Amino acid sequence: MKKYSIAIIGATGAVGQQCLKWLHKFNFPFKNIEVFASKKSAGRLIRYQHYIYTVQELKESSFDGKDICFFCTDEQISQKYVPIALKKHCLVIDNSSFYRLNEQVPLIVSQVNTHLLANHPQLIANPNCVTSILCSVLKPLDALFSIQKVVVSTYQSVSGIGYQAMQDLKRQTRSFLDDLSYSSPYFPSLKSKIKYQMAFNCIPQVGSLLDSNHTTEEEKIIEETQKILEKKIKIFPTCVRVPTLNCHCESVYVEFEKEVNVDQAIKSLKKQKNLKVFKKLLPINTNCVNQLEVFISRIRKIDHHALSFYLVSDNLLKGAASNAIEIALSAIKENENAIL
Repeated sequence: MKKYSIAIIGATGAVGQQCLKWLHKFNFPFKNIEVFASKKSAGRLIRYQHYIYTVQELKESSFDGKDICFFCTDEQISQKYVPIALKKHCLVIDNSSFYRLNEQVPLIVSQVNTHLLANHPQLIANPNCVTSILCSVLKPLDALFSIQKVVVSTYQSVSGIGYQAMQDLKRQTRSFLDDLSYSSPYFPSLKSKIKYQMAFNCIPQVGSLLDSNHTTEEEKIIEETQKILEKKIKIFPTCVRVPTLNCHCESVYVEFEKEVNVDQAIKSLKKQKNLKVFKKLLPINTNCVNQLEVFISRIRKIDHHALSFYLVSDNLLKGAASNAIEIALSAIKENENAIL
């Protein structure tokens, strides 16, 4: 098998570090990996097992000689540097939101719509973390009963903001327990003028609040889910940030065109390699962290045309890093088959 030269852009962040870790754990066919971040992070060492990587400052020349680039960055970095990587003939998997709704760019969830890789795209967008988790379950159910409406409430860990927010929650929790004052810039977001205590609270805002009283996160879920499922279903999300470090949870209600059969739904979900169905035990955040699957519990029939269920998954993996790596592996397979 051919081996590939890999670049991770944004390697010091939570998603970038997971991407590096899981490239090794997946036994990805790489010949070398180089890691890049901002100028202030240059020279920093990142360790995984006995491997040591030195962070390099991201420049236009960073893409020279690279085969595959994982962008674990914000929209501004992707907007500036993805076109450069493409000009240098790299396969690019972008975790930012910048290209997700571009009609020319496939938005892919592994094992959901990887058939789009048959067109050999050079640029692939990785969906929002909540969307990846949700669509992994909606896709097989839609094939059975044809989805008409989805109502989803999400309970999102602070790792969705990033590594620094995770450390900030720890400090804030200790300060609160010790009756010390502590101000944080992260909650609900860095851009928010009004800040809230995250420790011991739930904040009903993920992303920026829009004039419609939706948030940017909720709009992403609506638009990206419709693109991935390739149908304009009605979607009503409410996103809540909760004081947990890892994993996103989703309470989901789905209405279908056809009459539902719970046993048939469970049987179909169990067949999916990326899903695990629980009947008695309840999947919780601390049991699901560092796991690749989406965990489903409390599947129940609401009426003849509706089901409800509860999802938990590691947002840094299924919602970001591992999904990106699985996309790259599928793209490699498609390209090698085309050559054969």
